[in-house]
Amino acid sequence: MFFREAFEASMLCSILATYLILIGQRDRIRDIWTGVFAAIVASLIAGVAIYSTVHNYEGTPLELQIEGISYFLAFGMLTYMAVSMKKNGNLEEELESRIDSAIKTGSKFAIVGFTFLAVFREGLEMVVFMVPLTSITDPVLNIVLGVLGIISGSVTGYLIYVLGKKINVKYFFNLSTFLLVIFAAGFLVSGIGEFQQLGWLPFGNETLWDTSSILSSESTVGNLLHALVGYTDKPTSLQVISYVVYLALIGISSVVRKRT
Repeated sequence: MFFREAFEASMLCSILATYLILIGQRDRIRDIWTGVFAAIVASLIAGVAIYSTVHNYEGTPLELQIEGISYFLAFGMLTYMAVSMKKNGNLEEELESRIDSAIKTGSKFAIVGFTFLAVFREGLEMVVFMVPLTSITDPVLNIVLGVLGIISGSVTGYLIYVLGKKINVKYFFNLSTFLLVIFAAGFLVSGIGEFQQLGWLPFGNETLWDTSSILSSESTVGNLLHALVGYTDKPTSLQVISYVVYLALIGISSVVRKRT
């Protein structure tokens, strides 16, 4: 997820910088860096504020509420990204159109603001994804994986755009979209689990199977799988049904979209 967000932000900035050079606005590239820096700072502040709030209420019902809501927010965001993401070729055209409009305003802050909003959106999505994971995985591991994902995503995004004339990025986006759907299904299952603990979903609470003796959700591997795909050693009927129905709906919508 961090890789994907960093990748998109990097691609966006690379396309933006290249277009500014092509239209003779090379001196405006510094505005891109200003917007990126401001977005990173704002994302860090938002992350610290949200993490502190969750940490202060650790072990209370409010923690479950915040985590459950965060799971569903992340689920919604990932689903939206997966089903409505445009093809990479249209991304460049859309950015060029928007940057033309920004330049025509005559404001020196137009490029800064445009870049800030675009990158901050990606940063805010990272924050939303991180919140529910902080309680189920090692915080240090989260930071390490997050930093590695951001660095690798940024570098990959830049290289693919620079060398992309010979690379079909469509296949990359298809693969990452598939992974987004799997991650989204995991967030859905985890969110349902939190709400069932709170009693907000007083149905479908029957445990269908117990694999704790094989792989406990409390183990390191179990925690990681729970964070990535929503694994739980004692899934409820509502969680399993929701998981299957969600994937089926996404699959059906994908087939319908291709035929039309």
